[in-house]
Amino acid sequence: MHLSARLTWHDGGWDGRICRNPTGNVWCLMHEHIRSSRDDEREEAHRGKLLADIRDWGPPCGRDPGAFSPVGYRITHRDPLDWRGLPPAEEEIPPYSWCASPYGRMFSSDPEATWESDPVEQERRLREFWASVKPGRSLVFFYLNHANPLQDESGTRLLVGIGRVKEIGLLQYFGQSPKYPGKKFPVWSRRVTHDYPRQGFRLPYQEYVQLGLDPSGILCPIPSSAIPAFSYVTEHVTDDVAIAVIERAIQSLQAVISEGRVPGNWGEALAWLNDVLAECWTGRGRYPGIGAVLDHLGFGQGAVFHYRVLAPMAERGDDPLAYVIALLEGREELTDPSYAGGLRAAAQMWGQLPQTRRELLKTLCRFELTRAQVDRIAHPQKRAEAGFRPRWRLTGWQTWKKTSGTLYWSSWVRRTSPVG
Repeated sequence: MHLSARLTWHDGGWDGRICRNPTGNVWCLMHEHIRSSRDDEREEAHRGKLLADIRDWGPPCGRDPGAFSPVGYRITHRDPLDWRGLPPAEEEIPPYSWCASPYGRMFSSDPEATWESDPVEQERRLREFWASVKPGRSLVFFYLNHANPLQDESGTRLLVGIGRVKEIGLLQYFGQSPKYPGKKFPVWSRRVTHDYPRQGFRLPYQEYVQLGLDPSGILCPIPSSAIPAFSYVTEHVTDDVAIAVIERAIQSLQAVISEGRVPGNWGEALAWLNDVLAECWTGRGRYPGIGAVLDHLGFGQGAVFHYRVLAPMAERGDDPLAYVIALLEGREELTDPSYAGGLRAAAQMWGQLPQTRRELLKTLCRFELTRAQVDRIAHPQKRAEAGFRPRWRLTGWQTWKKTSGTLYWSSWVRRTSPVG
């Protein structure tokens, strides 16, 4: 699994310094956590200085200004739930690092609350999120939301650059509080270092702005279908989404080269992108939707099972779908007992389905879909509500239009019998 990372606009290209013109950076004020605590007087007094050289203070954007910096610094993590009054935590941030917070995974299941407040549940979610990100293998996709000087279209996302995750820092904890004796509250942010500049690139947006050039030709908008993976600051990015974004990044790099306005190792970056595109096509495998199909069947941990068990199996040359079908039909034994409960539920539902529905689910394994999308296509009533005809097997473009999935096929075929 890959990673997205939202950055706050920085006029120096996230080079580990305070902005050169702090008060001129009005775009970072569109982020509430910066707007509520930015100290313009202090920032102006330290304009252009390395964060490593500043003591006893740090800017509110301190989680990401070192993403492309050869110099590290020290950061102070503050509790996002400030009503708890937890003491802050200090952490050293090495070069080419930032702090990623998967806010989308921290919403409360209680309709009366916004954020999950139980520290045990917070830690479980954080560890589960980071378990799928593999240093040396996972890519990171840096992006901007609408808070930037490059465009004014609300809701859009722009790719900043792509790197390779090199290291993930240890889970940090806030200080102890007498209000919560014996409890350890995890820091939601996790330090991540990427293998820059050996691997990866940053598009020269800041250089274009500083030179007074029109950047429109090199902009790399995130595809609309990929927006969920580029939301809530940090999210997982699948191979299918990565492929779509990389293909656009290649076009932007080619534009940088053809315009020839900013010097850089753009040819090397383009060659590297070609290699990682091939990696993603290989990593995608034949069955990117198999986890969602398992969850449709009641497995409950389909995505985790896919990336921890089935993906390595595919890399060894084995057939993950054949293995899953054998598990569901009792012809194979599960080696990891932690998935036993989910398998029993899925096998029970599988055994109750007609053969036509089973065949449909096998087909859906070949598409990158969410569980909600699989539910909508595979369940007869939901399929009817979504406007699907019961005697047509929908693939490719029609499925994409109905489910907003990231699919690249362009045909559909008629069935002679109803889809289960």
